[in-house]
Amino acid sequence: MADAIISLILDMLKTTIVNKAKEEVKLLVGVKEEVKNLERNLDLIQSVLVRAERKKRTDELVKKWLDRLKEASFDMEDALDEWRTAVELEIHGAKNQKKVLCNFISCFSFDRLGARRKIAVNIKEINLKLDEIVKEKDRYELRAKEIELPRR
Repeated sequence: MADAIISLILDMLKTTIVNKAKEEVKLLVGVKEEVKNLERNLDLIQSVLVRAERKKRTDELVKKWLDRLKEASFDMEDALDEWRTAVELEIHGAKNQKKVLCNFISCFSFDRLGARRKIAVNIKEINLKLDEIVKEKDRYELRAKEIELPRR
């Protein structure tokens, strides 16, 4: 009986660990695509903010929503700067390494992996924040005309 319970617990633990590892790998592997999406979204958001600034909106609700959008755009710029810095460091680090044969573990850089993971998690948080901002627009029934969204 005890063996069955221990076996069940170990299977559940194994499944949890495997799922978490898959999430982490997906996060790290997909970071480049997430950066591209972030760059595209930032470009569109900056267009919205420029148009809104030109129109000098007086509706207080629209102003507050645009302020949240501007704050998110700053977070996006910071994340993209962090990504560019990490990529630059990787390039310089690769140039400075000696060309020697080595096994996987000794050549594996946990620093680079940690930096990529940090950026990926940051982008994920920014995307959640942007989703919330979009929900707020819908919740408060802000119209494209009121906030001057760019046409696609």
